[in-house]
Amino acid sequence: MIQINCANCRSLLAFEDADAGRVVACPDCAAKVRIPEPLEELDEPETRNTVVVRMMGQPRWQLFDMAVPIVVDGRQVGEGSVKTGFDVVVKMPVGDHTVEIGPASHELDFPRKGHYEVEFAYSTMWGKYSVPPKVFPISTDEAAGWPMANADIERSAGRRSRRRAEANDPIDLDSPDGAVSVQDEAVLFELERLQTQKSGWGGAIGLLVISLILFMGAAGVQEIWESLIFLVPVLAFHELGHYLAMLVFGYRNIRMFFIPFLGAAVSGRHYNVAGWKKAIVALAGPLPGILVGAAVGAAALIVGAPKLVVDAALFALALNGFNLLPFLPLDGGWVVHAVLFVRHPVLDIVFRVAAALCLVGLAIFMQNWCLGAVALFMLVAAPMAYRTARIAQRLGKEGLVTRSLDNQSIPTDAALRILAELRRVLPPQTPAATMAQHVANVFEAYNAEPPDVSASLGLLALHAGGFILALVVGVVIIATQHQPG
Repeated sequence: MIQINCANCRSLLAFEDADAGRVVACPDCAAKVRIPEPLEELDEPETRNTVVVRMMGQPRWQLFDMAVPIVVDGRQVGEGSVKTGFDVVVKMPVGDHTVEIGPASHELDFPRKGHYEVEFAYSTMWGKYSVPPKVFPISTDEAAGWPMANADIERSAGRRSRRRAEANDPIDLDSPDGAVSVQDEAVLFELERLQTQKSGWGGAIGLLVISLILFMGAAGVQEIWESLIFLVPVLAFHELGHYLAMLVFGYRNIRMFFIPFLGAAVSGRHYNVAGWKKAIVALAGPLPGILVGAAVGAAALIVGAPKLVVDAALFALALNGFNLLPFLPLDGGWVVHAVLFVRHPVLDIVFRVAAALCLVGLAIFMQNWCLGAVALFMLVAAPMAYRTARIAQRLGKEGLVTRSLDNQSIPTDAALRILAELRRVLPPQTPAATMAQHVANVFEAYNAEPPDVSASLGLLALHAGGFILALVVGVVIIATQHQPG
């Protein structure tokens, strides 16, 4: 009897020894689980039921090449391309295995130990290796002539290092040290640098000061110097709310800065942020500003404070209320995105495109080229955002990606699984640094699960309540100021 814990829901699962090597679905959460060999067989490698499989894809001439990652049971074992083909030798347990060749997936069964050759054919109709492969069991003597041209990068348990594989050493899926290609190794290096980079206080303060000077210079160009007395404090208070919320939820490399002609922003990085936390971070900017603006405005009207105080309160209400409009990249847009539109890639892309088009209309109405530039950037980034959401959704259904144990870093196995998915949809010449950023974005989207129904209703109520409060108090202040006498 083989007993294991599901990696996704931690349920205890039991299987017969004869099921070793098979990939099954967890009865509790439906995540895919590969049944390991019995422990007594793991202690004696020579008695294990394993197969050595040579997977081959013939090269095909075509105008545009496409990278072809070879993935077995969620683990990348090699890489080729349509023009050059591929030839990879893998050692794995007897039984069923999922083999993905580029964007095509096949379920293969190797019923008994020995050697096999698998030939993958490229479909001219579908443009991928979607033709059912041919599987041939061969003798040990025939396998002796195999060219073992596997990747020469192996990953040690805790750190990655380069070393040549033995001439006749196939990639062993049972080994914790899976082979990693040179290209993937470069991406992992960039990803590690992305995760470990730290911003000091000096750099953060310098960025804030320099951006503020540029922002004030842009205000001079726009001839709105008189508005700076309201604009800078209100923006600073608004962004401070975002900053503190990010700090509470464990964001790293948090930086506050002003954006000339547009406003201000706070940036930070966290790879394991649930949807409700993202919504709170978005609300933490406008809601405090609206509450303070409403309180100051009401008090100013009651005690008869100077007009400057009333105008400041009205400005805070207008700016923060505007930010709660449900359009990206406004805070209100990120709230409804984290609560509603993140639930499906189609909803996500429709919301992003609709928000960009609304921003285009606003830019034309206000004759503001900066808003138009933001809208154009959103439209250009929309296809990649859709791919990111699709990959995150697919990985979530499979349940094969490891979540971060420390809530800060991205596990290497998870990064490689995400990277294999990204190589299907991105050009082969994509720089390693760019690919690493995409891996981080997919992992973050994978972890950004939307809140449950009650939490969603509560967050949407906060969002709507803040907007209504800003609108009502603002109207009251304006109406009171314009009363005769």
